Amino acid sequence: TWELLHVLSEHADFVSFVSWSPNDSMLLTCGQDNEIKLWNVQTGECVNTMKKHTEFVTACAWLPDGKSFISGSQDKNTFLWDLEGTILYKWHGPRIVDLAVNKEGTKMVAISTERKIHIYDLVSKMEEAVLDEDADITSVCLSNDCKNILMNLASQEIHLWDIDQKRLVRKYHGQAQGKYIIRSCFGGIDQGFVVSGSEDSNIYVWHREHAALIEVLSGHSGTVNSVNWSPVNPYLFASAGDDNTIRIWGTANTTETKEKMKTP
Repeated sequence: TWELLHVLSEHADFVSFVSWSPNDSMLLTCGQDNEIKLWNVQTGECVNTMKKHTEFVTACAWLPDGKSFISGSQDKNTFLWDLEGTILYKWHGPRIVDLAVNKEGTKMVAISTERKIHIYDLVSKMEEAVLDEDADITSVCLSNDCKNILMNLASQEIHLWDIDQKRLVRKYHGQAQGKYIIRSCFGGIDQGFVVSGSEDSNIYVWHREHAALIEVLSGHSGTVNSVNWSPVNPYLFASAGDDNTIRIWGTANTTETKEKMKTP
């Protein structure tokens, strides 16, 4: 059984994003009050509040060292912070919708309200590339090997981009999205699946390489906002929905799952 451990209630407006630190000991939260808060998970205490943004803080991403993180905002500033609240670096540019950092902490991908994808080298701090999309982008996910970017679009498509070639290589269709932010992710053996929530209460699973729709999973009674695949178990993922439930999905038939990954 699950039990509520803490209620973190020091934000003055709605909270848009929460992110666990790499070592599991801290949480970052941010939102409409223009603030970023750092929490001690064990005690539930807010240990620092960062107030340098002047508009809605939309996303945060930890660097793998657990000693620094990046925040993106509608104020056109993207900040690299240490845990004491010192700004280590500042990028000024687009209004950020979402951002992601790769596992090595060497690349950052940020999506903006201008339907653009910005790729940064975190070693040199330079912007490497800007890619253009043809619809509003609502979320971004990086593959483990940092070769692909997965994005949900308000046009009811999910797009897969090749970072090195800087081109759109695949589109996934089927899920409903128009009014809300829907998040997708990679998952399965060698991240061979793409999975996404949907406004029609279902979860959609595609073959990553061939873009074939493999499964449509029902169970939620409202919009499925986010899905997240287990980093340890390739047969397990979680979904979160507007029906106030988080559902854990798994399969005991690993042979069948492996066969589906081969399906063209």
